[in-house]
Amino acid sequence: MKLAVKLLDDLVRNTPHLSLIVPIYYTKALKNNMGKPMIIRQAEALSLTLENLPIIIRPDELIVGTFDELVPVAIPRLEGSGFRIMNELERLPERVLNPISVEIEDIKILREELAPFYENYRVDTYAREIAPNEVFETSYSGSSYIATEVGGLAHAVIDYPRIISMGLKKYVELSSEKIRDCREALGSDPKADEKIAFYKAMKIISKALINYGKNYAQKAEDMAKEEIDVNRKKELEKIAKTCNNIPENPPEDLQEAIQFIWFIHMALHIENFEHGISFGRIDQYLMPYYDGDFDSAVRLTKNLILKTNEIIALYDTLATTYFGGMATTQNVLIGGMDKEGQDATNPLTYVVLRAIDEASVPSPNLVVRIHDQSPSELYEAIAEILAKGKNVIGLYNDEIVTKALMSYGVPLQEARNYGVVGCVGLSTSGTSFDNTGAVFLNTAKALELALGTDNSIVSQYIKMDKDPSQFKSMDDVLDTFREKLKNLMEMAAIAANAYQQAHAKLKPTPLMSLCIRGCFENGNDVSEGPAKYNFSGIHVTGFSDVVDSLAAIDWAVFRKKQITMEQLIEVLKNNFRGKKEMRNYLQYKCPKYGNDNENADVYAKKLAEILLDSIDGLRSARGGEYRVGIHAMTTHVGFGIFTGALPSGRKKGVPLNRDIAPGFTGEKGITAAIKSISKLDHSLLANGLACTLNINPEIAKIEKGKILESILRTYVKLGGSHLQFNAISLDMLKAAQENPEEHKDLMVRVSGYSARFVDLPKGVQDDIMDRYCYSHV
Repeated sequence: MKLAVKLLDDLVRNTPHLSLIVPIYYTKALKNNMGKPMIIRQAEALSLTLENLPIIIRPDELIVGTFDELVPVAIPRLEGSGFRIMNELERLPERVLNPISVEIEDIKILREELAPFYENYRVDTYAREIAPNEVFETSYSGSSYIATEVGGLAHAVIDYPRIISMGLKKYVELSSEKIRDCREALGSDPKADEKIAFYKAMKIISKALINYGKNYAQKAEDMAKEEIDVNRKKELEKIAKTCNNIPENPPEDLQEAIQFIWFIHMALHIENFEHGISFGRIDQYLMPYYDGDFDSAVRLTKNLILKTNEIIALYDTLATTYFGGMATTQNVLIGGMDKEGQDATNPLTYVVLRAIDEASVPSPNLVVRIHDQSPSELYEAIAEILAKGKNVIGLYNDEIVTKALMSYGVPLQEARNYGVVGCVGLSTSGTSFDNTGAVFLNTAKALELALGTDNSIVSQYIKMDKDPSQFKSMDDVLDTFREKLKNLMEMAAIAANAYQQAHAKLKPTPLMSLCIRGCFENGNDVSEGPAKYNFSGIHVTGFSDVVDSLAAIDWAVFRKKQITMEQLIEVLKNNFRGKKEMRNYLQYKCPKYGNDNENADVYAKKLAEILLDSIDGLRSARGGEYRVGIHAMTTHVGFGIFTGALPSGRKKGVPLNRDIAPGFTGEKGITAAIKSISKLDHSLLANGLACTLNINPEIAKIEKGKILESILRTYVKLGGSHLQFNAISLDMLKAAQENPEEHKDLMVRVSGYSARFVDLPKGVQDDIMDRYCYSHV
């Protein structure tokens, strides 16, 4: 199928480059509008940027709109975490991992013309003025938790069904009406002035996006006049017609609907931190525009998929250890139930799967929703992709996700229409603003604090007032662990909330506010809490490390009495030096999670309950509850560097376990593993969780995926929430590590997202290869 070879080469082969278009025009607009409300300044900044973006239609493109002449781009967010790269600009092109090309002139512009302006607009600086320094010092240490919102907020399922059904001209009209109403209420409504500013911002961004579409319509018309290929001429004329209509008006066909979505989606990535902006249930809301032409729909969808790879997440060198792979985690959801609980799989479900298969790129993050009525044809299509070694799919159990959201007050029908944000964050569709990745937290650090073995910076702030060598029972261990984990959660939430307040003050996001229901209706920015739901999330890592450690303490100290608490603590402080026999006992003779062994699995259930208890009462700056989940990105590698030896037998500095899957053992097979995983109540973990299993790719090939279907149906029946596979051989991974240039297209699932294997830090690559690979059921 013919499709944009040039575009595909740009996306897959090019080194990302540092693009200054966004910071240059944002800075210019912010300077030119001094004295105006910040939300208007931000709207003018987005408008000026859209006005100055290059208008480029690449060969064979049907969906248009691009960030720069060269893609993919990395955009420095100078008010957020962009300041962290300022000291390594010259080294970005040469760094071994995730190199980024930078023009010499751009370095000068960044340092001399742009960065100085943001000294008074930095989120980090503002946050430090309103919260204790220790919560930020602990975060920046990389040992205990990382409060990510210094980079930005984002993380939302966009209300595309409503936006495209109305068209932006309607929002211009409604904004004018709202402004008139607010002016009439100036004497009675103390917030009237702020609301007027908000609705003015809505008009500015709506008009800017309409004009952006018109610019592309003109470009396509001009190109069509010069085009000699008859077929391409027709395509360009269609692009012109499409962009003349949308995003001003509602779309009339599938191409217009997808183009509308991309214009908004791209602009959101200009305005917001490039992480966790979700398309939502694309096969559901685009179905009314589908005319039955499968191949045409695949081409359009594939073009959209490629477009999502035009931007990557920009991290400094240190941060790439914790957030490897440059992922933007733009989620696309397909399949699942409808609001009535019936199967909603439709032809576009398979269109998306085919497009994902053909595109072979890391983005978007494909979410396939499954339930007990999901058709076998869907499982067969999933297996076909996995059998090719294309590890790009995350599977979610509708029943458990729905239950999880309902436990936080979401009504049944709305919960059934759920979306996913970030890597695995659970959300409603278009009605929630919940940074599910506000914090990544090291649970093993809480265990170290409880055992008195920690020597990181956090031990200066969380003091130990007990002698762990005198613990007499598992209750003593668990009670102290629970206390220290609660202390860590509270510190992390203070840091995250300070960043949230800073964004509300310095970086309101008018387009995001237009895209989340509740904001336009209430007349204030999404950062201030007008959305229907305002959850925030803490994701933890090291889950099975703690489970196995608790099981080992119970077994070795209190049941079998092979070691005393005093001896255990001493051995851990010395990283098992000279105690090989003791380490072997802890590592190989004690019960291990993942083998359907109740002596270990009981602590998985307990830990899930402790995690839920630890966030009880924590609220975000927007007023929403904090939820907890289990997922790492690649923080398990970074946290592992700063985590000492553990009772599980793990040595100091070794990566922690990344998600809810077992660690490095699995000799009893995949069925035993999923039984262990399913024993804890996944619905307690309403922030979402990842479960990544390495499997022999042959499993996906047997009987056209029937074995894989059986595994998945069993997992759903047992109450598992999320499952993803790396169906790839160890030999292939080793070859890619040794010869990265020859394996640029090899993709793996990390912890809730896909990444090119060669883009990951070596520690993460080694970790993936070291994981147990299931070859039998």
